[in-house]
Amino acid sequence: MAKFSKTIDMLTDKVSYAAMASCFFLMCMTAIHVILRKVSYFSVPGAMELTELSLVVIVFCAIGYLQSQGGHVRVNMFVDMLPLRARSFVSFVILLLSAVALFLMFYAGLRQIGAQFETGLATNVLKIPIWPFVIIMTIGIIFYALSLLVHAIEALIVAVRGDGGEEKGKGPDDDIAFDV
Repeated sequence: MAKFSKTIDMLTDKVSYAAMASCFFLMCMTAIHVILRKVSYFSVPGAMELTELSLVVIVFCAIGYLQSQGGHVRVNMFVDMLPLRARSFVSFVILLLSAVALFLMFYAGLRQIGAQFETGLATNVLKIPIWPFVIIMTIGIIFYALSLLVHAIEALIVAVRGDGGEEKGKGPDDDIAFDV
């Protein structure tokens, strides 16, 4: 299980570089767009389309990495009052339900790739095809789902064993959660 978990973490880490590159591109394009608007009355053609497509890459390529690093915000108001095994089981159920929902989204994304490719849908100004971004979205969703599944299995192991090698009174991933 540890090997699979490390593989998923490594893959989400690699995919997150696409999000970083897209964010850098978006910052540069926005700066150029603002400078051009101030100096002259010209703007970057298709700036809105490029922003929208860049945001797809940023969100879906970074979300799996965020999960693998435990960066999601969680509200633990009531769960923290439960014993370790109960906390771990609640965590398992929530993570598993989330993973199932994402696997369904992955399936829907796979179906959309073909539909977008067949219709030839593209952006209005720059005529950039949409289907490659649906592929990026689908890849991001599957990595996020796999990361959730790995964390769900780890929470189940802690729930079954009861100790999980953690400090007494701590949940399976309390040290990386942000309590609101």
